[in-house]
Amino acid sequence: MASASLARRRRRAERYLWAVTGLGVLTLAVRAPVLVPQHWWVTGITLLMVAGGSLWPIPLRRGYVDFTGAGVLLAYLLGGPASALWAQLGGSALGLLYRRRPRLQAAANLGILATALSAATMAAGLVRGTALRALTLILVDLVVNHVLVCGYFAVGEGPLEAVDAWRALRWDLTGWMVGLPAATAGILLSYPYPVLGEALTGLIFVTAVWFLALWVGVRRLQRQALVVAGSLGQVTQVLDGEALEGVEAPISRTLDFSAWAFYLGHEPGRPLELRAARGAWDVGLLPPPRLEPGDGLAGWALATGQPLRIPDLDQEAGGLFGPVREPGLAGFRAALLVPMVSGRTVTGLAVLLHHDAGRYRATDLELSRIVGMQVGTTVKTRHLLHETRRLSVSDPLIPQLFNYRYFVGRLEEAVARAARGEGTGFSVLFLDLDGFKCVNDRYGHLKGDAVLREAVEVLRGEIRQEDVLARYAGDEFVALLPGAGAEEAARVRDRIGRRIAAHGFSGVREVLSISVGIATYGIDGADVDTLLNVADQRMYREKRRHKEAASDREGCSGEGEKRRADVSHLTLDTGNAMLSRSSTGWEMAEKGDMA
Repeated sequence: MASASLARRRRRAERYLWAVTGLGVLTLAVRAPVLVPQHWWVTGITLLMVAGGSLWPIPLRRGYVDFTGAGVLLAYLLGGPASALWAQLGGSALGLLYRRRPRLQAAANLGILATALSAATMAAGLVRGTALRALTLILVDLVVNHVLVCGYFAVGEGPLEAVDAWRALRWDLTGWMVGLPAATAGILLSYPYPVLGEALTGLIFVTAVWFLALWVGVRRLQRQALVVAGSLGQVTQVLDGEALEGVEAPISRTLDFSAWAFYLGHEPGRPLELRAARGAWDVGLLPPPRLEPGDGLAGWALATGQPLRIPDLDQEAGGLFGPVREPGLAGFRAALLVPMVSGRTVTGLAVLLHHDAGRYRATDLELSRIVGMQVGTTVKTRHLLHETRRLSVSDPLIPQLFNYRYFVGRLEEAVARAARGEGTGFSVLFLDLDGFKCVNDRYGHLKGDAVLREAVEVLRGEIRQEDVLARYAGDEFVALLPGAGAEEAARVRDRIGRRIAAHGFSGVREVLSISVGIATYGIDGADVDTLLNVADQRMYREKRRHKEAASDREGCSGEGEKRRADVSHLTLDTGNAMLSRSSTGWEMAEKGDMA
């Protein structure tokens, strides 16, 4: 349904472009009798002035200011409406060709210019006085031009917000006002030197515009470099899921865009995940949640680690995120894809899109390369820091488990909170896997390590996500159960005992069990050492009972070892119940019910 709506909107926009193109042709046809310039040299000189203003606009943060109005105004005041119209159309056409606008959009643009300027020259002809005519020409041209442009957005891409419409109007008015001194100088020089003065004005104007655009571009690059250097520290926060504007700020102040998306990889070599998206994304073009190398143009930049500048997306047959061109891609004209690179590792990718073709230039490509390398190094350093932190709290044999040092730290925090009266208490479990030495002796330590990992998966399935499970040593584990009293801890112990006893460990014939000791804060102790000692002693008492209950079981080194299915009898004391296994299966009875 979204694609159908997008198609209808695109058809409406295309019809509107044809309509304004036809309006421009009709305007020229109606005014054909007065379209022959009387002063060809004025028309030629001012056409070059308009072309200079169109070719070298002054870049701003969210757009451009061009000085084409100076040439149009000078052409009108010296050569009349015909010279102004031809200077406007000819100079603007050169600028449109340079920016490679699509033919229909370029024709519609010229149609809007012709209609607006024709209305402005007719209105200016109704007033007297050079200054008043110039002011009327400027105001009417601005109003008609912006009404037609806003009509295109209302029909095709959605109505412009008031702030955007006002910003565009203000920039165009600024271009006209800045052009007034040039037009005034041309008029003054034309009196003593009719042709030479106008030519000199045009030459000085075009040269000044070129140098101004060059100077602004250099200053912009300097500001961008300073912004990038000052904002890289914010990028590290994105890896922690905080302050997504930490990436948006340096990018938005460095490279202009209509829409952008930022992908980040948690691990080198893995697909990147979407972490942020801003701007005018279309329903027909939404950034996918995951991006892999080779997925469209963005995937190419990810695979090669090289930034990619696309001046005109209409010239690309493929899609941005896949092999097929996305429907919503028609709303954008230029793209800049910036991989975040550290060495040979790509840690992220920024996708920038703009509505204007040719928006990103070679200088933007080189700047993006620098940004990508610096941000990539920052992100990789952050990855290494996270990995170091993870290893410092993880068990070396079973990385999914915390180590004992981390566990003691968490236990100390829990004791301190409970002593202040915060929280609802907690319990500590000491766990020891029974029969594990038998597994090591018979199958070797590698198989023993695999059994430990398998047992950990069972344990993790029986505790909550907020509980802390750590490895103490060998086949012994400790667990912290925040908010769990003695009864809740006993239920957890029982569940763990039943699951371990019923679990068939891969490649192991023996039936394993687990001994669990419990200590509860406030009942069994109020400090770390006491709680751990109580839980440890209870675990060893439980372990002795298990050995006595399984005394009829054959040793792991004896001949004629029985398989798990042939174990005649095994009794497990889980605290509240006795769990018994016979040839017919598992049976459970309350204490006192079994002899």
